[in-house]
Amino acid sequence: LVAEQGVKAFLYGNDILPESVIKIYPPSKGIYAVIDSIDNEIVGFTKWSSEKKVYVNLYDLGIFLRLLG
Repeated sequence: LVAEQGVKAFLYGNDILPESVIKIYPPSKGIYAVIDSIDNEIVGFTKWSSEKKVYVNLYDLGIFLRLLG
């Protein structure tokens, strides 16, 4: 569950900082679903990078706008 500011950055293709994470649910196979805290919708998927100390953007809904825009 990610805070609004973190979701906005994520949808622009950025990684998620740990400070933006509100709650973590145990992942399946190391991949986390990114859930918008405002409307509880899944907006993409991420994976924790212990060397970068961020949740790396694997896929987000904003990719369609970036590719088609």
